[in-house]
Amino acid sequence: MAVPQLAIERLGGTGRGAPAVHVRADDDSEPPEIPAVLALNHLAERSGCRHVTFGYRRDDPADPGWWATAAYTRDTVRTSGHPSVDAACDALAVELLDGSKCRCGGIVVLNDAGTTTVTTGRLLTGEAWNAAAAVAAGAPTCRWRRQEDRWTSSCDAPPMRLTERP
Repeated sequence: MAVPQLAIERLGGTGRGAPAVHVRADDDSEPPEIPAVLALNHLAERSGCRHVTFGYRRDDPADPGWWATAAYTRDTVRTSGHPSVDAACDALAVELLDGSKCRCGGIVVLNDAGTTTVTTGRLLTGEAWNAAAAVAAGAPTCRWRRQEDRWTSSCDAPPMRLTERP
């Protein structure tokens, strides 16, 4: 496989509250414009991620073992063993989104049934979080889906503005 490892790097603030990010290849070539990569880039920019890296473990086209990692100030989210860069990027986005809180206050769900599999976790505020129990108890949900090169919500809530990072 001739696909280089790619990275999404934080370059500094955009002036709109989100870090600017840049996708680059480790061999300085122009990375491919793959919708899943662009969607993860946009999601990373919106979620305050400091660094996202993805690549593959083996040069075997039948089993490349694509992986993706998102690094935040206090945590790192990883996924691995995927058959394609699309699958790795989408899996990482699912890890970041499923069961989180949307800007509208609803719990992010990624299926039409309105369910989540997230049972334990922590929000950026440090608050313990059990999204599955909250959904089961009737908490509002917000359906998210990838539409080509963006992850979008079903709500029309305005973007959140953080004045200070936790």
